[in-house]
Amino acid sequence: MTDTFMGYQRKDGSVGVRNLIAIIPSVFCSAKLAERIAFQVPGSVYFRHPVG
Repeated sequence: MTDTFMGYQRKDGSVGVRNLIAIIPSVFCSAKLAERIAFQVPGSVYFRHPVG
């Protein structure tokens, strides 16, 4: 069995992982605000509410 690590190697030889920031509205009426937040936060991902 081989252990794996889903990360990346930095220029200095150390390793790191990438975090994902998910913007998820809990109700449909906050969907537009959550979408605006996601557009202003670099690297974030917006998930639309299924009803909104």
